[in-house]
Amino acid sequence: MKTFINIKSKNDNGKKNRQEKKSGTGIAQDASEVEKVKNYIYTYLKSADFTARTCKTAYIRDEHHERIQHIVHIIGKNKITLSGYIDNVLAEHFASHKDEMTKLYELSKPIF
Repeated sequence: MKTFINIKSKNDNGKKNRQEKKSGTGIAQDASEVEKVKNYIYTYLKSADFTARTCKTAYIRDEHHERIQHIVHIIGKNKITLSGYIDNVLAEHFASHKDEMTKLYELSKPIF
């Protein structure tokens, strides 16, 4: 199923500009939803800066592996590896929660 994003100007009813996402389901989205999709692609579906063979192994649940494979192959159009996607998700998580993780680390250190 192909997805197209079109930008619409004011319609006959005088409604605000909006971006519409057309797919096989006929779902329309407003501009903020389209921006979220673009941000997701930019954040998570970019190429990794490493070769998976040089990194460590981590085990994940089968259902997560299957879901990530679908994201990488279908949404990412095979332009990113499974390892690259996971690396991007972790990098964003660490950046977004740096303060909370630092505080928890500080609270977990022994007093003596």
